[in-house]
Amino acid sequence: MKRAFGLLAALALVASATGPAFATPGICAFVYFDANCDGEYQEGEESPLEGWEVCITSPSNDEDCRTTDVDGAACWIPLFEGGEYEVCVTLMDGFESINDPCQFTTVGDFPDGDVMQVFFGVTNEDCPTPTLKSTWGSIKSIYR
Repeated sequence: MKRAFGLLAALALVASATGPAFATPGICAFVYFDANCDGEYQEGEESPLEGWEVCITSPSNDEDCRTTDVDGAACWIPLFEGGEYEVCVTLMDGFESINDPCQFTTVGDFPDGDVMQVFFGVTNEDCPTPTLKSTWGSIKSIYR
C-alpha cells in the first residue's frame, strides 16, 4: 500500500506544480499478487502486477479500459463527471480475485474531489481456508 501512496504523492506533487485541473478528481486502481490471501497489499511481501486490464464505467455508462503499469496501477486523472463509478479487473486465466473483481467508488464533481484508490488482490495459488482457531488467533493478536 505504501507504494500506491507513493504514486499518489507524486501525482499530488505534479498537480501542485500544474494546477488543480490535473489534481482531482480521479481513480487509481492497483492490482497486486496477494501472496497471503488477506486482501491487503503488503509492500515488499507482495508484488504489483503489470499488464492487467482494469475498466471503469462512469455514472453515464461510458466504459474506459486501461492496462496496469509496472507499479500495478491504472489511473484515470482527471475525471470530469462526478458520481459512482464501477471499477473492474479482468482476471487472467488461472487467477482468482481475493477482493470483489468489481468494486464501486464515488468521485466528486470536477474540479473538487479526491483521487479514489481501488485495490485488487489476485492469486493463482490455493488460499488457506480460515479455521475457527486461526480466526480466533487473529482476533486475539489485535488486542495484544
